[in-house]
Amino acid sequence: MPKSQKNGLQKQNEVSQWIFLAPENAICSNECSNIEPVFIKIPHPRSSKAVQFLLSPCRQKVFEVLRFKEEPRSWFVEDSVQRDGSLFVVTPIDPLFLLLNISDVKRDHDLQAYRLNNDKTIAWLKLKVKKTADCLSSSGINASKGSQNAVFVRSKRHANTTRDDYERYAFGLVSDYLSPQWSERLRESLSITDDAPLSSPEEPPTKRAKVSDEIPEATEDYSKEFSKLSSKTEMDKTGSKLTAAQKSLSKVDKSGMKSISSFFGGAAKKAKKK
Repeated sequence: MPKSQKNGLQKQNEVSQWIFLAPENAICSNECSNIEPVFIKIPHPRSSKAVQFLLSPCRQKVFEVLRFKEEPRSWFVEDSVQRDGSLFVVTPIDPLFLLLNISDVKRDHDLQAYRLNNDKTIAWLKLKVKKTADCLSSSGINASKGSQNAVFVRSKRHANTTRDDYERYAFGLVSDYLSPQWSERLRESLSITDDAPLSSPEEPPTKRAKVSDEIPEATEDYSKEFSKLSSKTEMDKTGSKLTAAQKSLSKVDKSGMKSISSFFGGAAKKAKKK
């Protein structure tokens, strides 16, 4: 069988599988054991883009489906390799975020009209922020500004997270499911302003070392030491150029010996004249 046909048959036999992290009540139920959960695609309340949600088997709960994907990545599932290395996380979501029209209802014999009530909507959103802040506080989650290392000791000013910190953090979580317009209205209703400056009169920032434009002058003269080092280096280089015969000759005792040039001096000339 040609290799191309063999690869084609392998692709046909491959079964698409995905890895999910989901709560038990999202995929099974004792009351609705014969009904399977359903994936639906509806606009996200913040971005208005179509995203996937999951309906529980009894159709009473809605779950958000988040996808985490990094390349390159794959999964080993039993004896097969799944090319799609995505991880899907299923988390519950309040369905009122998807149906945010908290409305006033006006009925007539032939007509039933709905109108969005801004006050009711803001009141419900503020309650949602309050409950989220309570949950963060009871869980002991650090909601102060900035990240914190596990072994880092925070200063006294950051030792305790205030109620405002929790509400600000909760507002950010809730705003992830709101349109920019509703997020801004909720911010104004909660009187949440931009982040305050980090500096504090009680604990001023650490002083930095003063940087001068002037070039510092040396307090000691290192030129003599450099000269000694240079001369020593030259001597070492000269000594290293001597041959083995020259080195052995330098060790011979030369006392009482005349140099060769002495035989060609004035005494040698007088001896020739005689």
